Amino acid sequence: MKALNEIPEAWRLAMQREKDAHEFYARMAQSATDKATRSLFEMLVEQEKQHYAILEAEYRRLFEPDLELAKERLPITWYDWDDDTFDLAATLELPIMLYITAPWCEPCHLMERTTLTDPDVVSAINDDFLPIMLDADKRPDVDRRYNNGGWPTTAFLTPDGEVIESHNFLTAEEMLAVLHRVKARFAGRQAPPAPTIALRPGVPLAEVEDRPQAVGALTPDLVDDAAQAVAAAFDEAH
Repeated sequence: MKALNEIPEAWRLAMQREKDAHEFYARMAQSATDKATRSLFEMLVEQEKQHYAILEAEYRRLFEPDLELAKERLPITWYDWDDDTFDLAATLELPIMLYITAPWCEPCHLMERTTLTDPDVVSAINDDFLPIMLDADKRPDVDRRYNNGGWPTTAFLTPDGEVIESHNFLTAEEMLAVLHRVKARFAGRQAPPAPTIALRPGVPLAEVEDRPQAVGALTPDLVDDAAQAVAAAFDEAH
């Protein structure tokens, strides 16, 4: 079992309590009717601000490794979230892969250790996309716009910033399928759809595709002919 000081949620709860206390003492100071009481609450406000700052600094030290270090650990060529990257994407005619992570996000860490280190995934991303990694806490504006309902979010964008597809956690196999599909969609070539019928084992797809198709409109004469054929085949004994 983890100790409380190893659980990010416990630290965030403690920080929120300090923030709540700070706001409470600030309101009390504003409503105080005498100078001594006001001074007491103002002193408590400053203490709570200091407590919060200490907790926040330690939280960041423990749970928020520098994003640049995280990028360096991954064999992917990352780009910045800026106009230059989007201009480059337009020039090279490549889609952008926006990966939104967070230092406290365990699924993010898992995806970074597995999917984003897979050699085939790395090769496909570096060859056919301009990847960007962003910290959701440091860029809440981008997170609000592109988050897919959780972290990590892996969004694929056009050079104009429009979403092509958006996903959350992806295994290496899933990521490769998505990369292939997004590349085809961006190039204007939709990936071939899955067959709409189940093929018998050993039956080539060509045989199904070459099968003659029914043509012609349904007319009253055809209906009458079908009814007469059914009546002629009817066996009263059975």
